[in-house]
Amino acid sequence: MREIIGNARPNISQLVDRIIGTRPDQPIGSELIRSWREQIKTQVVTGAGFAYEGYIRLKLASDFAPSSPTCSLAFAAFPRNLNSHA
Repeated sequence: MREIIGNARPNISQLVDRIIGTRPDQPIGSELIRSWREQIKTQVVTGAGFAYEGYIRLKLASDFAPSSPTCSLAFAAFPRNLNSHA
């Protein structure tokens, strides 16, 4: 696990630096933090490509019982193959 995190750290640092940078003259409030989070999330999803679909499926499967109505609706709404919706 440490090796995986260690290998990912440089890419994560670059992403954060690119979006946040240094802003010593700007007060840091909740709106600014929210904006940073959304920008980083967008970049991560875009960078992950098809891997993100697998992550979403695993997340749904771990958060909901497979037979629950919420899980069934979520899987039905999420495309099995992103290429089919291009």
